[in-house]
Amino acid sequence: MGRTFRVEIDRLWGDADAAVRVTQQEARGEIGAISVGFMGPAMRLILPRMVRYGTTRAVIQPWRFPLHEVMPDRQMAAFREGRLNVGFPRSFGEQMQELCLAEELIYLDRIVAAVPAVHALAARRRVNFKQQAVSAAGSGRGSPRGHSGDV
Repeated sequence: MGRTFRVEIDRLWGDADAAVRVTQQEARGEIGAISVGFMGPAMRLILPRMVRYGTTRAVIQPWRFPLHEVMPDRQMAAFREGRLNVGFPRSFGEQMQELCLAEELIYLDRIVAAVPAVHALAARRRVNFKQQAVSAAGSGRGSPRGHSGDV
């Protein structure tokens, strides 16, 4: 009975030492997890490169990066609840101040306007869409925003 007790005590002390070691490593920033929230469509091009870069660097290797595909409103909720460390939305707007978040622009989308080749706008090198919207609104061909909402 004394031996069994001694074995269990030694095991418990070993577990306690391991817990202290892991806690100290996490406090020093040597290990841990960074919970990442992202919008799928917005991040599909750059997230794989970021993950590959982060997981191949020796400094970051001991860290875990749980990835969560969530829309910005859910990312905000996750920040409020402490379930998210990093978010990649398009923008949080005014809510950033509420949660004391900092943001940095890391990627710009390239968006193109496509029109049929026979359309009058297709022949132009540059199109002023504000001017087109005003013309369309004035002629009754569309809404002030330049579209009727139907495709």
